[in-house]
Amino acid sequence: MKKNVVGYIIVLVIIVAAGGFLLWSGVRPRNAANYYPRINPKEFSARFSNPYFSPKSGTTYLYEMLTDSGIDRTAIWVTDETREMMGVTTQEIAQQRYVDNIIVERMRSWYAQDRAGNIWLFGASTEHFDNGQVAQTDAWEAGVNG
Repeated sequence: MKKNVVGYIIVLVIIVAAGGFLLWSGVRPRNAANYYPRINPKEFSARFSNPYFSPKSGTTYLYEMLTDSGIDRTAIWVTDETREMMGVTTQEIAQQRYVDNIIVERMRSWYAQDRAGNIWLFGASTEHFDNGQVAQTDAWEAGVNG
């Protein structure tokens, strides 16, 4: 128990010190509310060349780990589907997560790459499950209601 308290105190000291440094140095985080990038669809593609994120249609990734809740499995696959958002053709990536073989989350996300190689997330749709039944849904799309 003492190790946890000491750990929390150390983390708190680091956070306070970092915040104090930012205030002292005049560095301010960018205000996301004032961030309005200009989207030119001609500068985007659903084909990827970024070395850190290059999904190819038909590719599947499987992840598994043991947690306190059970065996947590996530399957991520790159679909053949594309979707136009803000005039940009995006690539759909689907994901399903299971704990002890019971679905807990299903998500679809839409990505595109700009000419500079940056990856942009243009939207996501998520279904959260409780005992195998949809309990909550969330979705957002770039350029819609914002």
